[in-house]
Amino acid sequence: MHTEKAALRLSVVFIVLAGLCESRVVKVPGGPLVRVEGQSVSIRCNVSDYEGPRDQEFEWALILDNGAEVPLISTFDPSYPDTTVKARVDSGGISIKKLSDASVELIISKVRATDSGNYRCSTPSTDSVFSGNYNADVELTVIGDSLKVVPAVPQPVVSEGEKLELQCNASRAYTAHTFLSITWSIRKETNSLEEILTFGPDSGMKVGQNFVQRYADGGLILDLREGGFYGLVVKGIKPSDQGVYVCIAREWTRQPGGGKGWHKILEKSEDMGKVTVTPLAQSLVVSVEKNVTLNVEDTLNLTCWLTKSDRLSMDLELTWLVKAINSSAGERVLLHVGRDGQVLNGSELVSMIRVKPYTFRLILPKVQRSDSGLYFCRVKALLPQGSGSPYQAAEKTSDPVQVLVTQLAFFLHPSWVGIFFLPRCHIKDTSTFSRLNIKSAVCFQWEVSR
Repeated sequence: MHTEKAALRLSVVFIVLAGLCESRVVKVPGGPLVRVEGQSVSIRCNVSDYEGPRDQEFEWALILDNGAEVPLISTFDPSYPDTTVKARVDSGGISIKKLSDASVELIISKVRATDSGNYRCSTPSTDSVFSGNYNADVELTVIGDSLKVVPAVPQPVVSEGEKLELQCNASRAYTAHTFLSITWSIRKETNSLEEILTFGPDSGMKVGQNFVQRYADGGLILDLREGGFYGLVVKGIKPSDQGVYVCIAREWTRQPGGGKGWHKILEKSEDMGKVTVTPLAQSLVVSVEKNVTLNVEDTLNLTCWLTKSDRLSMDLELTWLVKAINSSAGERVLLHVGRDGQVLNGSELVSMIRVKPYTFRLILPKVQRSDSGLYFCRVKALLPQGSGSPYQAAEKTSDPVQVLVTQLAFFLHPSWVGIFFLPRCHIKDTSTFSRLNIKSAVCFQWEVSR
């Protein structure tokens, strides 16, 4: 008997719980929903835990400040809309779309500022017992299109290795429940936008796939200031950075329902202008002074200098090379100096001094005829890239200069003129006389008695 009573009580509990589980639930997104005037608005509504037909009906109404309802649209009653909105319903400006048996979407195309308010979604009862909620409200706020992006034309031509500073000013009038993000992008020859970096809407930074390492090395900096200033600083600009820079401002709201996602409500973009990058190889000039002729045992001094952009700072690797005149043999290295000033290759007899920051002098003492040849100066220019290792931006070789080393030989041929002995001076290899560097040549006249 006790067992039967316990079983009966348990059955009653199950029935009650089953009834509670079947309480109707009507849901709409959490508000407020912020949208921009002139855009299309969609508000979803769904019902669950109901009895009756699987296919449910829905009604939407606007709730006025005094609590009165303005019927908007219904899934089952064509006469439901209020006369104040009937024309918009008939023209499709306000519509309802069935998404499933238990969900619909209210659609307002070209929403107006006067459409701001609380919207109520209702479901007629099909339950055997009135239980749960049969309607739900959500607030809609319609704001004006106040987002502005003011262009600032950048420097049109920049030399490789220099710093590029870009400016973008973005502002909006309505800030409650909305958030701003700024994206810097570049449009290259393909005409497609490549994202450099994005700030916001949650105050975080997102870096484009091709710029991650550069941002980590400090080569890209977002310059944030008051008054809606969002600048981009590109350090050590490269030829690959050439293109049209674009600033994109987006206005966001939180995803309906208090989720972590974002809903974009507005976007504005402005082309800041095209930036042309002059490669260092195009502007760098390497020169060596003119041809020189020396005597054996003289000291060879050759000067190599660089011409470049005055504002550019760079590291250099310098190599002196020599090639035999009228020979098919290749050039050989006389001296190779690294960017830290250390000799990487070369003879102990050869040295180099740095006369000025970009002027270098080769010194070769006690030259021999075998030192004759064509001399070159080759420079590798390395530019910094953030905190990372420098990269080789250019390599230039000077035009050759000819170095000729010759040995003079003097011979005396005596002759008698009366009682005078006159030695005559002759120079061997007179074909090269015009090219020789002769400091002095003296022939003495001797007077002797017969």
